[in-house]
Amino acid sequence: MQSLQERWYELWDRIDSRGDPSIPLEDLTDRYNEPWRAHHTLAHIEAMFADFDEFHKSEEARSMDADIVQMAIFYHDAVYDLRAKDNEEKSIELFRVVAEWSNFAEDFTEGVARAILATKHTELSTGFNCRVLSDLDLAILGKPEAIFDEYERRIREEYNWVSEDRFRTGRLAIMEGFLGRPFVYGTQFFRGKYGRKARMNLLRSIKQLSASPESDR
Repeated sequence: MQSLQERWYELWDRIDSRGDPSIPLEDLTDRYNEPWRAHHTLAHIEAMFADFDEFHKSEEARSMDADIVQMAIFYHDAVYDLRAKDNEEKSIELFRVVAEWSNFAEDFTEGVARAILATKHTELSTGFNCRVLSDLDLAILGKPEAIFDEYERRIREEYNWVSEDRFRTGRLAIMEGFLGRPFVYGTQFFRGKYGRKARMNLLRSIKQLSASPESDR
């Protein structure tokens, strides 16, 4: 698999950008290496690109703007304040600064912004690029149990400042929201690859989160 640096420079060249690409890449690297991150790190970005590479080989991928989706992968968690509810909007603001500095095309910039906003996961996305990015971000839900459980542990680590009861209540609402959708994933590719396992993992997580802390001991 390509390194993130290789992907970044190739993407930068394809979209005919101006300016030194190492400057925003260094900023992104510093952001994803922030010490309070446990899941939302460069490893998460690499995992998304691994799934992106597989999806890119599918027939369904013909409907995707690959450059928009790849740029959105890089920027979707660029701002990650654990106490904020507008990280996606702030990530878009950061991206827009880079887009203006680099003279990105307006339709490209707006496409990336829409895709990033879709990772709020408040509803199933409508635009195809948005659905792809959302599915890539949620692919972890359909991974094998050991990987999913490690993901859950890392999310709890990020929110270690939140009480157990409060964390369980908030996390339970999120997991029940995903399970309550007609489909966890918006594309046929990800439904086929991860849909069934995602529902199994979500059910297991909901059961664990619904149990009292004392029963976990």
